[in-house]
Parts: sequence; structure tokens; C-alpha cells
Amino acid sequence: MKVICPKCGAVYNVDDSEIPDKGLYAMCHKCRERFFVEKEDGFIEILSKANEIEFQGKSKEREETKRCPYCGEEILAVARKCKHCREDLTKKPESAGDSNSSDNIGYIMLIIPLISTLLIWLWIGTMNILQSPFSTLNVLGMTTIVITALLGAYEAQKLGFGKPSKTRRMNKETGPFGYFLGMILLWIVVYPLYLYQRSKKGRKRLVLGGILSALIFSFSWFTMGYAITRKLIR
Repeated sequence: MKVICPKCGAVYNVDDSEIPDKGLYAMCHKCRERFFVEKEDGFIEILSKANEIEFQGKSKEREETKRCPYCGEEILAVARKCKHCREDLTKKPESAGDSNSSDNIGYIMLIIPLISTLLIWLWIGTMNILQSPFSTLNVLGMTTIVITALLGAYEAQKLGFGKPSKTRRMNKETGPFGYFLGMILLWIVVYPLYLYQRSKKGRKRLVLGGILSALIFSFSWFTMGYAITRKLIR
């Protein structure tokens, strides 16, 4: 027979012979809730709350879970080491200041392309042909890409991206170098993708801002490049 605590849901496997025909009062070992149990047509029925005697049955408690602060996978609430990323969960948690610092890296990654966009229109856009605006535009664009890639790789390393996991042998998580190389080769896609993936490590999801920032910067870069090319042809 099974008795289920009406308050916390803890399950007790009970020998039917332990319950007298007239029933008895029981107490949950987990939440200390007291209730009355009674046999009825071969079943144990919970009737009402009380506080008399403690029921001596073996409890099968629900296993509470939580999210690992390092990899985001679901683990037991009482776990001392994550079974997925193998991180020690007994270490001192990251302070609020450290958390804000890592979030600031994401905000800086958003701002840099917008600053570059302003430079494109307010600085490069006012140059004449003799000042080599096309070369300056390319240097500014590549600098923007490299800086955001370096910041992304740095934060990815701090957040534990790419650490080996026993549960992910066939689908390894992208590491810091992977994000760096991806941003260098295909920045407009990998840049907002990383700003989304960082949210899986407990950071703010900045993907919408990343998409907007990437589109504004890319549009400005290519538009200015096209305008400069037309001036050179003339």
C-alpha cells in the first residue's frame, strides 16, 4: 500500500497489516504534516489532519531539482557536484559584483558596433578621397569585429563554455575559440548567436539587441563602402 502526504506529496510504502481497521494518525517525516489514514475496501485513505502518533513507514520523497549555475542542466537540489559539467557546487557562489561585471561585457559587445556606426557616418563620411576613406572604413570594420570576438571569447571562457561533459560526448558545446573564430568568419550570424547562448549560463539574453546592432553596423559599413566606391569610379 502507499500513503501520500497531503501537504508535500512524499510517498510511503506501507505494509497493509500495519494499518489497523479503525485507522491511525500519521506524521510525514519530510514536512512534519500530521494526518489520519484508514483502510477502506483494501485501500488506504487520507481523511483529515491531526497530531497524534508518528507513522513509522519508509518514505520515498520526491527528489527536488535545480539548475546547475555553470552549465544550466537540471540536477538534484542536494548535489555537491554537477553530473553534467562536473563543476564543484560547494564553491562560493559568484558575487553580485562579478555577475554585473560579466553582464557588462555583453553590454559592451552591444555598444561597440553602434559606436563604430557613428564613426562611419560622422567621421569617415566627411573624408575626401585623398584621406583614404575606403581603407579607414575597412580598418574600422575589422577592428570592430575582432574586439567583439575577443570579448565574446573571454566571457565564454569565464562562463565555462566548451568544458567536457560526460552527457555530451557526441554534441560538444562550442568553446571560446569556436565563438572567436565564428565571429571572425561570419560575424553577422555568430555575434547575435553568442549573445543568445550566454543566457544559458545565467546571463541576460541580449540577442534582440545583438541582431539590431549587427544589422545597423553592417548596413552602415556596406552602404558607406558602396558610396566611397562610386566616388572613386567617378
